[in-house]
Amino acid sequence: MMLIVPVSLCMILVILTIRVITMYDQGSQPTVYLVYTPFNEQNKLSTGSPISDAVLNMLIVLGLVIFMTCILVLLYKYRCYKVIEGWLFLSSLILLFMFTFLNLQEVVVRFNFAMDYMTIALIVWNFGVMGIISVHWKGPLILQQGF
Repeated sequence: MMLIVPVSLCMILVILTIRVITMYDQGSQPTVYLVYTPFNEQNKLSTGSPISDAVLNMLIVLGLVIFMTCILVLLYKYRCYKVIEGWLFLSSLILLFMFTFLNLQEVVVRFNFAMDYMTIALIVWNFGVMGIISVHWKGPLILQQGF
């Protein structure tokens, strides 16, 4: 039961995010593609080309995941714990600040809220700092699970 509640809340949040933010909508064509997926579906006429592009993108992403996992294992093997802690800290910093800003910006645009950048910066700063403190230092268990 201790695991079911946080996972269920996370899934509900993901479903709400996909429903609210139009960036994740299947109908909209993306204008910006990820750096590590260079093959896209623009201006493709044949059926085989999108399939081969998808396979190539999959191999690139899989290679990236394997490479980063090997780096993490090597860092652990050679006891570079501070580098691993810094890596995790930087990852959570990016997640808590950048993605919070991007998602909040999409919600503000979607619901046409009148909000200035100072208010958004204050909300993102408070959310990010509280998340960093609760995850990497001390915080109640429910708050850690929330972040």
